[in-house]
Amino acid sequence: LNYGALTNEQGVQAGSAAHRRAWESGHVDYHGRDSFTNIQDQFQRIL
Repeated sequence: LNYGALTNEQGVQAGSAAHRRAWESGHVDYHGRDSFTNIQDQFQRIL
């Protein structure tokens, strides 16, 4: 799995199956969409 190719060339969205597979296999974008701030914002919207 080439995580960089998924995010840059195919525009994988945060809730997509490809993003989940990348996350579960250890390819986390800590400075982008998977950053603590973005995850915290999502929790705030849900809760």
